[in-house]
Parts: sequence; structure tokens; C-alpha cells
Amino acid sequence: MIKLKIYCLKNNIKIFNTDTDSIFTDKPLPSKFIGDDIGLLKDEMNGIIIQEAYFLGIKQYGYWFFDLQNNRVFRSVFAGVPRNSLSFKDIIYISKGNSMKRIITNRFFKSFNNLNIKIANTHLTIRRSDNKVLKNNIYQPINIKTTHIIW
Repeated sequence: MIKLKIYCLKNNIKIFNTDTDSIFTDKPLPSKFIGDDIGLLKDEMNGIIIQEAYFLGIKQYGYWFFDLQNNRVFRSVFAGVPRNSLSFKDIIYISKGNSMKRIITNRFFKSFNNLNIKIANTHLTIRRSDNKVLKNNIYQPINIKTTHIIW
């Protein structure tokens, strides 16, 4: 990932968000970074361009794109919440500093003290993260229009 970040800096490619196995950029990456071998990234979007995305914190984002049949498709990733269970309106609402409450069913809880695993429903407050330092020690939620994703 470090070699990729240096390449992006040298070639004026904006990186909007990265994680262990994903990167969101404003331009396609060269084919030398894409593939199935260890150390390469896989293009999960198959060249499809994301139209709009919100990055709210670590593992907190949502985006939408048009699929090959020109259908609008939305995806969300939010730590602690089932993947794609938040709508794009929910992501925008949270990006403005609001919070939402949800019941998460069948959540696993593990205790290392007594080596127990419990499955139960839980109430969760969903809000954007303010603990990722980006600028002047304040995390700024990012809204972008049109980008590329590589996973």
C-alpha cells in the first residue's frame, strides 16, 4: 500500500479513503497494481465509476453507482451494522452530525474473562466517527462525486 500511495502522490491521484484491502481514488490505477496475485488489488467494481460517496470515519462510508443495466445501486459499510443496511439518505443524515438508533439482531458477544459467547439483540447508536485525525486534529467527513474504487 505504501508503494501505491507514493505512486498516487507522484501522479496527482487523489486518495479519498483507504483501508486494509480497499482504496478510493479519483482516477483509475495502472494495471500493474491490479490482479489476483498476493499484494495486488482486485477491481471489485470492474471499472464502474462511483457517482457519489460519503466517507465519515474508519469503516464508515456509503456510495452509489450505475450498474451495467443503468440501475442506481447503493452500498454502505458501517462498523457494527450489517453491510448495505443503511440507505444513502441515512449516510447523508449521519454525515451532518446526526445519530440514529437501530436494533441489531443476533449479535455475537464474547467474553475472554469467562470464555463465553453469547448471541443477543442489541441497541446501537449509529453516528459518524470523530476519532480519525485528518486535518488540524479534526476529522472532516468527505463527500465526493465521481471516483473509482479498487478492492
